[in-house]
Amino acid sequence: MFLRSLPFAVAIAVFTIHLCPVRSAEGQDRPRFFVDRQGPRQNVEQLIFSNDSQRLIACGFDKSVHVWDVGANAKSSPEATDKIAFVKSLRWEIARGIRGVIRCLAVAPKGDELAIAGYSARAQPGDIILMREGDGSVIASLPTPAARAQNVALAGHTRPVLSLDFSPSGNRLISSDLAGEVIVWTSAGNRQNWTRRQLFAEEGGDDARQQIVRFLSEDEVLVVRPRGDQRIVQRVDVQTKAQNTVSDSQSTQVGALAVSNDRTRWMHADWNGNVRIRRAVDDRVEFQFRTRLPIVLDAAWGPHDLLAIVSSENSQGKGAGMLELWDAGRQQALDQVTISNVSRVRAVAISPDGQRLATHSEDSGETLVFRLRDDDGNLLAKPLSGGTPARVSGRHRELEKLSIAADGSGVTFNRVNDPQRLLLEFETGTVQTLAKPMASIEVGSHGWQPIIDATDGCLVLLKLNNVVAGTIRLHPTDQGPAQSACLVPDAQGNPIAVALGTSNSNGVFVYSLPRDGGSPRLLRYLRDHADSVVDLVATTSGDLLVSASDDQTLKLWSLRRLDWSPAEFPNASHWGAVFGIQAGKVRVAELHPDGVAAARGLEVGDVIDRIQGYDANDSQRIIDAVFSRVGAEQTLATLNAVSVLKQNLIQATSVRGVKKAFVIVPAWEPLVSVVVDYRDEWAIWTPRGFFNASAADGGDLFGWQINQGQDKTPRILKGSSFQKEFERPTVLQRILQNASIQGALAGIDAQSSIGLTASQIPKVRIVAPAVGSELKAGGKTQIVAEIDFPKGASDGFDVRGEISGQSMGAPVRVSRAGATHTYTWLVSPREDLNRIRVFASERNGALRSLFAEDIRQYRGQPAKSDPYRLHVLALASEAYALSSTDGNRSGFAKLEFPIDDVSGFVKSLQEKQRQKLGRFTLGDVIQLEDDEITRQSVREAIDRLIQNRTQDDVVLVYLAGHGTTEDGRFYYVTTQVKTGDSQDIRSRGLPWDELERISRFQGRVIWLIDTCHSGSVVDAKSSVRSAKSTGNLVFAAATGGAAAFEYPALKHGVFSYCVLQGLDGKADGALDASRSDGEVFVDELIGYVKQTVMEITGAQQRPVATPAELQDLILPLVRVE
Repeated sequence: MFLRSLPFAVAIAVFTIHLCPVRSAEGQDRPRFFVDRQGPRQNVEQLIFSNDSQRLIACGFDKSVHVWDVGANAKSSPEATDKIAFVKSLRWEIARGIRGVIRCLAVAPKGDELAIAGYSARAQPGDIILMREGDGSVIASLPTPAARAQNVALAGHTRPVLSLDFSPSGNRLISSDLAGEVIVWTSAGNRQNWTRRQLFAEEGGDDARQQIVRFLSEDEVLVVRPRGDQRIVQRVDVQTKAQNTVSDSQSTQVGALAVSNDRTRWMHADWNGNVRIRRAVDDRVEFQFRTRLPIVLDAAWGPHDLLAIVSSENSQGKGAGMLELWDAGRQQALDQVTISNVSRVRAVAISPDGQRLATHSEDSGETLVFRLRDDDGNLLAKPLSGGTPARVSGRHRELEKLSIAADGSGVTFNRVNDPQRLLLEFETGTVQTLAKPMASIEVGSHGWQPIIDATDGCLVLLKLNNVVAGTIRLHPTDQGPAQSACLVPDAQGNPIAVALGTSNSNGVFVYSLPRDGGSPRLLRYLRDHADSVVDLVATTSGDLLVSASDDQTLKLWSLRRLDWSPAEFPNASHWGAVFGIQAGKVRVAELHPDGVAAARGLEVGDVIDRIQGYDANDSQRIIDAVFSRVGAEQTLATLNAVSVLKQNLIQATSVRGVKKAFVIVPAWEPLVSVVVDYRDEWAIWTPRGFFNASAADGGDLFGWQINQGQDKTPRILKGSSFQKEFERPTVLQRILQNASIQGALAGIDAQSSIGLTASQIPKVRIVAPAVGSELKAGGKTQIVAEIDFPKGASDGFDVRGEISGQSMGAPVRVSRAGATHTYTWLVSPREDLNRIRVFASERNGALRSLFAEDIRQYRGQPAKSDPYRLHVLALASEAYALSSTDGNRSGFAKLEFPIDDVSGFVKSLQEKQRQKLGRFTLGDVIQLEDDEITRQSVREAIDRLIQNRTQDDVVLVYLAGHGTTEDGRFYYVTTQVKTGDSQDIRSRGLPWDELERISRFQGRVIWLIDTCHSGSVVDAKSSVRSAKSTGNLVFAAATGGAAAFEYPALKHGVFSYCVLQGLDGKADGALDASRSDGEVFVDELIGYVKQTVMEITGAQQRPVATPAELQDLILPLVRVE
């Protein structure tokens, strides 16, 4: 975590790392990887509600703005806890390290416009971005790229921006930065052009304390300013810059500044817990009090003089955190509650309608939403301590407790607060859930012990046999306090180095152990994490290092050639390259394939034309060598002299005459990165973009962002959009087995790139209705989407729309203007909150398709239909025939229980209806077995099932038997398949194209898939992803390399047995005992089956439900006797 060791005020100073001044303001950027967290867990800097109070918006150190819908269920279920549903993550330009961290945001008083700022990605880290909350589209950049190019210093902020606020009209925006510069921006007739007026210049240097600004009226602002070592609040006229000091000097930080909704009062609070409420008319103190805890960090004003304040126990980012609610008009405390016990509480917000209050707990990583008023609008007596808040968190968890498996098979680890051990298996390139603990092996210490100083994390003691043999002093900002350490061995297992994981820079620094009285020497810098590195472990061979971070990723790094330090270029280990003078020029003489030089595109023989960077011995001094001016020797000397901790500019020419230019920190990238979410979905990827992912949603856990320009909307694509070209499990296997990328890319097109592939993917945008609109109850609302197809490629894509997992049917209108196709659907609401998804997918099968999508959420009040009509299509195959040629069965073994499974399921539904326990009316039920299953019979069955259906009908499709993959397409293997060869499967099997026709009608389709009996990873992915591509809810018996088990003692497959048990009542309350209400819902059945199958099989079989957004479907199935 960013603030793990430093005091909060001091930690802000990490933003003073200077970027190389020669970095261009514009230009093409390489694709940037991101983890799609769908909500923050830690380091939330600000919370704010939308103007209509329907959505909660958060920003923080994960470089995203997260948006949730809050309380869409309030009308239909007023007594229930508010439903919080993830809507979207909005993104601006990002880069490596802390570039892209968002420190503040503001919502314009009208419409859906947001302003965000923090540590921006380009050369000057003080850019401000205006964007639409609905789709994240960028409206403008303050300053514009053109203005920044003309005059860097006068155009806008040159330091990270810490505070933003809109004026009451929304036509002005005030901003303040780390160095104290305060600017008021005024809209010049449109939202793209703004004029700049500086109220205060930079103070010189970087002040580590808060710089808060707020509009008091359209023409007056409140500004927290330094006065020596003290802090004051000044009231400033925007036009005349006239200043009036309106608060007493305070020797501590001013932690909060807020203005009442009617702008008749304002408040400020300090780090001694003093809160003062002042009248806006004359700034007189009307009321003052002290908070329970001294360090006030934020305050929010709501309607009817409600005032919320969060405070912490100390300024170290640790200790208790408390939330207090006050009535500022009546000058009385209303309620209080402890939010966290060990970490700060940084943000609080009250909705404009006064119904809800939101804050964030760093302890649990959850955002909490409290209801403040009852259904009649009356303030609750104890809304904080007496109520139960709704809670929401991102889908990922931090990873910890790294160890190397004793048998060398991989790395084992845990998720935070989860005892289940996981294994990153090198041989398969997958993440496995361990049924039982696995023995581990550690690097022998041989008496060495690295000790991080308890009071000064930048000091590391290296002890040999309990005697200090050396010390390492880390730079507080360029490196940061150490959070973790491990020994690194040589090939014989003898420790030769120590690896230190840090905060602030979030890097790993590998130092040599001191020998013969010498000092530790920095050997290599490893850089890619976005938060503190909290755990490290090295393999006993010393060629691989594994790190875990609070950014919720695990990364594997190459340690080969740590001692690479030839006389002509001692820094070879840092660059992963040797530079030398050949034929009078500085050339790349040798290159390590895993090093950063190779990753940035340098090749053996390239000529270095220029090197510019910071002097390693003087971090404030820039040194620059242009070969044509200073010659080869000085150029090489400069390469040796630049800091390996900061950015450097390289200009080079290849042997083919191609010019190359890039900014580089000589820090190695990871070989692979890993993320695992709370549902055991996982993804493993390389910096080049090649990845492997779990069958269901693994490809959705991460993505690629392509920066388009400072004032342009970045292009955001899920990892799964690239599965056709970049999901290459064999590449990951080779890298993990060899601890190197060398040879891993054999057979891969050298020209393949994320950027090139992205150009072949359509751009999908839902353009209507507007954000905040409601779908008309009982009527029809137009859903309009625009899709830009690659030139000449529109005929190769299938376009569909869905609403909450149900098809929207065929569009009522399709039009075309140039490359843009516009599609229009008419829909009515299905739920309180309706998930609209429009997607375009290639017609190449689930594993060989490029695709793109856009998703929006809209509220609506659906017409209730209870009971709904439930129809069933059940296919069961078990009598797979003997081959007529070889006397052996084909590759598909005979199965024992598929017919028993589906028959039991159908009979259970029929029995529930007979006993009047079903929450449905059973409609058409079609069950086909063995040789009854043909393409013709299935076509007829589907035609019958979808004929004359309504959007309230539900069709449940149960597939039991074998499944396989041909040419990237899933086939259900019928018993007509005799030999198992490709031609036989294509001619006699049931292709997915036939099955998915059932998803085209506008009711709900639920898939139960039990076809993973072979343990084939490819077949598991093909079956699950094919069904998922329909947008329907999919529940599969197994995934990954695990087979679905059949146990004779159960007389069923394990999956089906658990489904039947769940329908008989055992699933009631399975997710939450408090929900045990005598009914079984779909989400409860899924939760029960997943847990019970794992228990019965010892975690060898793991059912999976997808997509994640639909597996919490609240659809009633049966009542329980």
